[in-house]
This record gives sequence, structure tokens and C-alpha cells, in this order.
Amino acid sequence: MQQPNDKPLRIAVASFEGMLVNLHLGEAKKLFIFELVGDAFHHLDTRPTPPKGQGDDRWLALLNLTIPDCHAILVAGIGDTPKRILAQHGIRVIEMEGLISDGLNAVFHNAEIRSLAQEDYKKLSPRCAQPSNPCS
Repeated sequence: MQQPNDKPLRIAVASFEGMLVNLHLGEAKKLFIFELVGDAFHHLDTRPTPPKGQGDDRWLALLNLTIPDCHAILVAGIGDTPKRILAQHGIRVIEMEGLISDGLNAVFHNAEIRSLAQEDYKKLSPRCAQPSNPCS
């Protein structure tokens, strides 16, 4: 699936570690950029986000400097103002929590977005399966 003008299909992701969609956009210091190549996606780049405290200018800078080549963004949360600004500029905003690969598949291949349940987190981290369960 390519964009109509044959630009690569790219998606930005708000993630702490690059495996899970687990950051609110306002808290993200960086965004992971993924690109569709053939039928698969790969990590293209990691880009810094504009600093806090700029009001609407922060989100315009995000559009123009951080994600000018992206058509969508996966976030765990987003405020009304940045959501509106991104949407007005043609960026599809997907709010979800879970594996980045699930979100990318949903966008690239029109698959269902499935957010992780606590049981899924236990599979990802042995610490979460301990009796004290620090992930609860």
C-alpha cells in the first residue's frame, strides 16, 4: 500500500522503548518512525519531538520538523488540541496501547487493533509474572 503520490507510507509511534505504543504524545521526547517496504514494515528513524511549553506552535513544529513525511501516528494518549491540529493537517491519529507491530499492521494492512491485556504484559516480562507482580 503506497500513498497516491508514491511517497513511502510512514507512521510515527510514541513509545518509551520502541516495542510498545505506551506514551501520551505530550510526554514523548522522541517518536519512532516506521515505513512500509513491500508487505513489511521496518524501523526507519527515531526523531526528537519539540520541547514542551510552546502551545500550538509545538504541534505545528511536530508536523513540520518531526513528522512531515508521516501520514499517521500511534499514541497511547493525546490531548484535544494536538489531535485537532494533526487531523487538520491530514495526519491520522490512532490511540491505542499495545505492541507497535499490532498498530502498524492495523494501519498498513487494515487489521484490527488489539490492545494488550495484563496477561500479555506478563508474557513479555518475567518480572510481571512474579507473585509481587510489579506490573499490576
